[in-house]
Amino acid sequence: MLPALTMKTTLGEWLGDLSHKIKKDYFGIFVFDQPVLVVQSPKLTLDASTQKMPNSGQ
Repeated sequence: MLPALTMKTTLGEWLGDLSHKIKKDYFGIFVFDQPVLVVQSPKLTLDASTQKMPNSGQ
């Protein structure tokens, strides 16, 4: 993340490079003090977005 902090690259470019290096369906990182889940699998993204969640209010 140092290249993004020193403004040698953007945060988006850094995340794109990282996602090309990590060949997993999903992975987690910390951006500053916030946890971020990066989902790279289209199937997992579709499943998560169409599944009824217990706290969704429906």
